[in-house]
Amino acid sequence: MRYTGRRRGRASREVGNNNHWISFSDLMSALLLVIVLIMFYSIYQYVDMLELATADLLEQQGLLEAKEQELRENQDKLTESEELQVTQAAKLLLQQQQLEEAQALLAQQREELSQIQTQVSEQQIQLDESKRQLDALVGVRTQIIASLSSALREANVTASVDPVSGAITMDSGVFFDLASSELKQSGKDFLDQFMPVYLEVLLSDENIQYVSEVIVEGHTDTTGTYMSNLALSQERARAVAEYILSDSYTGISSETKEKLRGIIAANGRSYSDPILNEDGSVNMEASRRVEFKFRLKDEEMIEQMRSMLEQLGTTPTVEPTAQATAEAQATPAPEAAATPETVQPTPEAAATPEAAQATPEPAPEATPAPAA
Repeated sequence: MRYTGRRRGRASREVGNNNHWISFSDLMSALLLVIVLIMFYSIYQYVDMLELATADLLEQQGLLEAKEQELRENQDKLTESEELQVTQAAKLLLQQQQLEEAQALLAQQREELSQIQTQVSEQQIQLDESKRQLDALVGVRTQIIASLSSALREANVTASVDPVSGAITMDSGVFFDLASSELKQSGKDFLDQFMPVYLEVLLSDENIQYVSEVIVEGHTDTTGTYMSNLALSQERARAVAEYILSDSYTGISSETKEKLRGIIAANGRSYSDPILNEDGSVNMEASRRVEFKFRLKDEEMIEQMRSMLEQLGTTPTVEPTAQATAEAQATPAPEAAATPETVQPTPEAAATPEAAQATPEPAPEATPAPAA
């Protein structure tokens, strides 16, 4: 029993020891399980955190890429803006250069305008002076015409004075026989009475400075040829000039003759300037005439000035004075009978060197055509 008890005790102790090791093993297994669980949990947490971190990183990367894209866009915009600024700066520089050129051109144009205005002012002054001179010369002609009419009337010289041109027209019958260029005594008597009065006015100290030419002009009617009438008209004009300038002529002084030689011209006009009737036909009697004219100095310039003034609308009124008109009408020209003439040309048919017409050829010796 005792042995049985011992065996029971020993068995009980062994069972107790075995239970002790089983409990420790279970404890260690449980501890290991806990550690494994903790490790798994930690790994899970780490993986979860890694996933979160990866997601956050991806999000940050996306944001970074978006920022980079925005930055690139901003850089592109900045580049475009810089290019636009450069273009605008170039345009501004070009516009500034163009403005400077325009200002320089404007300054040049202003200078040119100023010069033109100065020239216009000078030309206006010259024009005013020319107009004044023209008015003065027109006034001189009018005054000479008035003086001629008055002097001829006081001297009882019968002559017709044109109130505008101052031309004095005489019927050719007073000076010449029909178809002749030989000066008649009646013509000489008229010249003795007329020329001293005429030249006293024209060659006076008051008027001589303005008179450039005294013209003796012969005219015929339309009977006969032009050349035969040209020869006859030139010979008659020359005969008058020769008589006045001859040494035997005592109607004017030697000093007056000398002055007259420098300005006289004897012209023949044939029938180039006939006198017409109201119906347009040629007045044969009136066309046969001798005219005494005078020309003022610079008359061509005066005509140019007159044309210029006409273009500007400032033409001076050239009208005869009432006195000149009345005196011209009060001194009618003498009349002579109108009869047919036969041309009798002389060998000398040329006018003086001052004559405007060319020297005609002598008339043919065959039966001449009737001429005035």
